[in-house]
Amino acid sequence: MKMSYSNLEGKPKTLQSLTGLNPEEFSILLKSFELAWKEFLASSVDDPKRQRAYGAFRSGHPIVM
Repeated sequence: MKMSYSNLEGKPKTLQSLTGLNPEEFSILLKSFELAWKEFLASSVDDPKRQRAYGAFRSGHPIVM
């Protein structure tokens, strides 16, 4: 099973057991991480000089949003 925040959003006890954060604390961090992720994508993945797509290498990971 693929774990995602949307699966854990309605399960506060599970979210806290996995992260150590209650849902309010996690949502505050989530906003910061989303902003950092978007900045990363804009600065590195969307670079016009880039010759390969993000995740094009054998060990690459697909972008999941």
